[in-house]
Amino acid sequence: MAKASSDTRSLRINTTFVETSTDDKLPASAAYAYSAGGRLLAHADVDPKSGHANLQLPTSSEPTGVRVLVGPALPRGEEPDLEELLRRGAVERHLRVEPKGELSALEFEIFPDVWHCWLAGLCVVKGTV
Repeated sequence: MAKASSDTRSLRINTTFVETSTDDKLPASAAYAYSAGGRLLAHADVDPKSGHANLQLPTSSEPTGVRVLVGPALPRGEEPDLEELLRRGAVERHLRVEPKGELSALEFEIFPDVWHCWLAGLCVVKGTV
């Protein structure tokens, strides 16, 4: 991940894994940002102790929509694909980024029925089977 420069803005992600105890093994997770068209803008690992991540989003002269996801961390070198992350149960939020506006931190609550699947490598299937 490149260092922040004047043409990027930092977005803080706060992640809480709900209903965890000290005995629970938490999954390796990451935060991802995609353009409205599905192009990867940024990604960063979520710190397992604090649950925080910082994404460096490119700035634009016009307001733009960004899809922010928290999902399972992918192996190094594997390109994070939006559809694959959604298939694996990543939690998604939509954000409007204004050229001059401040970026508020995004809060994510990940429930056990979702994050337990990240541990086992299982996938969540949405829809009718």
